[in-house]
Amino acid sequence: MNSLKTDQRYHETKLFLIHGHFELMDVAQLNHLVDILMEMLHVKDIKMHPALHQYNTIKYSLLIYQVCFKIEKKKIYSLITKCSMLQAYLEQSITQFLKRQSHIAQLSKLMQEPIFHMTEKKDSLDLMLEMKMDTLLKHPVIVEVLNLVYEGQYSCDSSALNLSLTFQSFFKMEAIDLKSITQGLV
Repeated sequence: MNSLKTDQRYHETKLFLIHGHFELMDVAQLNHLVDILMEMLHVKDIKMHPALHQYNTIKYSLLIYQVCFKIEKKKIYSLITKCSMLQAYLEQSITQFLKRQSHIAQLSKLMQEPIFHMTEKKDSLDLMLEMKMDTLLKHPVIVEVLNLVYEGQYSCDSSALNLSLTFQSFFKMEAIDLKSITQGLV
């Protein structure tokens, strides 16, 4: 557990191992784990935030959220307050990340990336549904990802798609003048 704090590499694998051995941990170990997670995530220098050093920040955040979810499920009342604070922080962080995320197709790939599990095949969307993260599931960006996943198309009001098409038309133009811009956009 201490290696989460000291080394920012392989956090997803470390969290997988923690989830795999979760049932064997006693209350003192779980308290230590939550303290490590809180200390690790509440950094003053944003450049040192561990989520920024991971390939898939959403999956990473959800794996940490799942630790708190399992503690609440076990009804360990001495840790529920700490866990609720950590969960609120993680939900707020994911929401802010989604507000800044403009590439829906890339986000869709990240959210469909499988999460390490011993017996089941799950992705980030499955975890959100399992943990009843309704505020995130109703977020417009997540809704857009769900539209892309299940319907195979973007919804009509996707501003990210409109901007993407605009930039693609600029790249396809041979000369940059007003006439070619108008023809490229049409």
